[in-house]
Amino acid sequence: MGKNVTLYPGVYLWGNEIFIGDNVDIGIGTIIHSTNGIHIGNNTVIAGQCYLIDSNHGTKKNQLIRLQQSEAAQNGIVIGNDVWIGAQSSILKGAIIRDHAVIGANSVVNSEIPENAIATGSPAKVKKYRQ
Repeated sequence: MGKNVTLYPGVYLWGNEIFIGDNVDIGIGTIIHSTNGIHIGNNTVIAGQCYLIDSNHGTKKNQLIRLQQSEAAQNGIVIGNDVWIGAQSSILKGAIIRDHAVIGANSVVNSEIPENAIATGSPAKVKKYRQ
């Protein structure tokens, strides 16, 4: 946990290797669940009711779903410096959000978002770049 980090009410951190940089704000009701690691860079703002998870549940057909192990991303989730993630967004297994990117509200990130990109949607797609 870095310096000057604000965790608003109802933020839930669970799992292994959660790194939070300096000057980070994490909004009300956000859940961060890490199996292999989630890295949040400096000066990043995560709005309320976001969900960050670096694994998916197993889905093999010949085994009860409730008995299957999660399948985690080898490199977890990486969120760069000076990133803004809008309310109710989901950041999923293997996501990489590069420095200075903006993720619009209600977006689902499951891939790489380039530096300075503004991405929205499900799945999140780059709409334009910060000027």
